[in-house]
Amino acid sequence: MSTTYLDQQLKNKNSSWYKEYSFMKCAAVADIDHNAYIESKDKDSLMRYVAEKGAGATITNKEINTLFPVTVIYDN
Repeated sequence: MSTTYLDQQLKNKNSSWYKEYSFMKCAAVADIDHNAYIESKDKDSLMRYVAEKGAGATITNKEINTLFPVTVIYDN
C-alpha cells in the first residue's frame, strides 16, 4: 500500500481506515525502507528490530533508529 494513499485515508473521516486507526497520524512511520510503500518487508524489518532490541543484540537495521523528515498536512 502506498503511504500517500494511506495518508489520504487517514485524513478522510468517512473512511474505514480513519474510523479504525484514528490514532495514526502519518503512514510514513510504517515505511521502514522509505520507498513510499508499506510492504511485508517493512513489517519483517520492524519485527527483527524489536527482537534484536529486546535481546540486547546489535541492531542490524540502521534505518529504524533514525529520524526521517516527513511533512504531513491535515485539514481540520
